[in-house]
Amino acid sequence: MNYWEGKEVFMEKQKHFYSVFSILYKNIIVGETTGKREDFYRLIFNDLYKEVGYEYVDNDGIRKVTSGNMPIHRKVSKRLYSFDGFERLRNSIEEGVLPLVRNIDDIIDGFLDVLNKDEFIPQDDKRVLLSNVDTKDEFKFSRFITACMVYLDYSDYMVNKGKDGRLNISFMRLGESQPPAKYPIYITEVPSSVDEVIGREEEIIALEDIVIKRKRNCVVSSVGGLGKTELIKKFLHGVYSAETTDSDIDAIAWISYDNGDLRFSLKQALKLKCDIEDVWMQVQALSERYGKRLLIVIDNVEKGDDEYLSKIGTLPSIILVTSRRRDLVGFDDELLLQPLSVDNCRRLFYKNYEFEERDNEILNDIIELTAKLTILIVMLAKVASLEEFSLRELYDNLKEKGFKLSEEDVSVRHERLEKDKSIIEQICILFSLMNISEKEQKLLACISIIPNLEFDFGKAKKWFGIRKNSDLMKLYKMGMIEEVTVNKKHIYWMHSVIAASVREQKKAVIYDLSRTFVTILSEELDYESTSGREYEKTYLIPFSWSVADIMEDHWNDEKDVV
Repeated sequence: MNYWEGKEVFMEKQKHFYSVFSILYKNIIVGETTGKREDFYRLIFNDLYKEVGYEYVDNDGIRKVTSGNMPIHRKVSKRLYSFDGFERLRNSIEEGVLPLVRNIDDIIDGFLDVLNKDEFIPQDDKRVLLSNVDTKDEFKFSRFITACMVYLDYSDYMVNKGKDGRLNISFMRLGESQPPAKYPIYITEVPSSVDEVIGREEEIIALEDIVIKRKRNCVVSSVGGLGKTELIKKFLHGVYSAETTDSDIDAIAWISYDNGDLRFSLKQALKLKCDIEDVWMQVQALSERYGKRLLIVIDNVEKGDDEYLSKIGTLPSIILVTSRRRDLVGFDDELLLQPLSVDNCRRLFYKNYEFEERDNEILNDIIELTAKLTILIVMLAKVASLEEFSLRELYDNLKEKGFKLSEEDVSVRHERLEKDKSIIEQICILFSLMNISEKEQKLLACISIIPNLEFDFGKAKKWFGIRKNSDLMKLYKMGMIEEVTVNKKHIYWMHSVIAASVREQKKAVIYDLSRTFVTILSEELDYESTSGREYEKTYLIPFSWSVADIMEDHWNDEKDVV
C-alpha cells in the first residue's frame, strides 16, 4: 500500500530523527566532547563523514541536522544502509555513547514513543525493531539505538520528500546475537592451503570484482589440471585475511563436491545433523540468515545431472563454483581460466625442478609439448628431478615417446570441458618415464578410485597396507599425489585427472589391485553403522560413493558392491 494514499499533500515537516537524537543527548553525561549538540553529533558520526569524503563539516551544516531542518547528509545515510556503515555507527554508539548514558529507561521510553508514532515504518519492521530491545547486552542495546536512528532518518527523508518505498533492513543484522567478527570465519573445515600461485594475479583481481565488489555468483571453468582449485584457494586466502568491513563477507563455506548428491556434500561439510531430505531446507535457512555475507564455494563439479546443482544458484548467498563444465545454470558470471604465459610456465617448472640448470630455449620446447597445462608442467619438473634428467634429456625422452598435447586439447571454448581423453593419454606416456615399482603401482591404483578425497597416513596405513609415510611422500615427489601438512600431520589426495590416467593405464587390473582396499572400506562402513559412530561413517561415505561409481563396471560378483 502507498503511504501517501489518502493523505494531505501539505504536511508539517516530520522530525523523528531529531526527536530520538535529542532524547539520547538529554540522557548522557555532558563533557568537553559533548557540550553542544554539534559536538555530540560529531562524536557519533565523524568516522562515517570522513569515509564518504567529508573531512570537515562546519557547525552550521551539522546544526541543520541536529535541529531537525534536514536529514543526515545523503552520502552518509546511504553508507548507513550497508552492513559495514551500519556496524561502524553501532560500534561508535557502543564505545562512545553508552559509557556516557545516565538514564537508560528514559532513552528506551522516548525511542519507543517516537517509533510507535511513526506512520511510515511498516508495522512488521517495527515489531522486529522492538523485539531487539535488550539493555543488558551492550551490542543489542547499541544496535537498537542505531536501528531506530537510521530508520527514523530514512522515514523523515521519504515523508518530507513525498516519496514511498520500504527500507530493506537486512543490513542491520537484527537476528544476530553478537557483532560480526573482525575477519570472516569458516563455517566448514578450512580447505588445505596453497603456497605461491604463479601467474594468476589478473584472475584474482577479476574474482575480487565479481564476487566481492559486485556480489555475483561465478563459475570458474577450464579443463582439468589448469589450476582452478589452487586459484580459488589463493583467492579465499585474501578474503579470509581481509576485515569483514572491507569485504562484507562474514562467513565462508568450502564444499568439496563428490559429484554424487550435492545435499550429502553440503551435509558433510556443514556438519548438519538432519536427514538427507531436510538438508536443502537447512541450507536455505542458513543462506537466508547470512544473505550476501556468506560465500559458498563448491569445488570440482564434473557432472551436471544433480538436480540440486541447478538450485544452488537460487540461494541468496554468493556462490562460487569450480567446474570443467560451462553449462551450469544460475550463474551470473563465468571466469574462463586460460593457460599460463610461457614466462610463468617457466617459473612454475623451475620452482618444482630440484636442479640449478636453467636453459630457457630447451624449456620453451618442453612447455610447447605440454600446451602450457599446469598439472603437466609440475609433473614433468618432478619427474625430471626424481629421475635426474637434464632438460635436454627430458625433452628427448618426451619426443621419443610421442608426448605432445595440442592447444585444442586444453581449449576453454567448448561448452563441456570434462572430457580429458587427450590429456589422460599424455599423462599415461609420462608414467613410462618413471621407475614405479609394483608396490607403488598398487598404491596408486587404490588412491585413483578416491580422487580429490583427502586422507592421512593413518587411513592409508589401514586401507592400503603401507607401513611408512615415506611411501606416500615418494608418490608426492613424483607428482602423482598432492600433499599439505596440517597440525604436523600429512594430508594427501590425488588430482582427478591423474587419477583418471592411473585408472586408464591399469584398467585391465584395477579390480585386482584395489579389491583389498574396497573390502576394508566396506567392512569399516558396516562396522560404523552398527557401532553408533555416525561421525566416522559420515567421513567414509564419500569414499564409498567414489569407489562404487568408478568401479561400477569392474565388479566380479555381488559381494563386491559397497
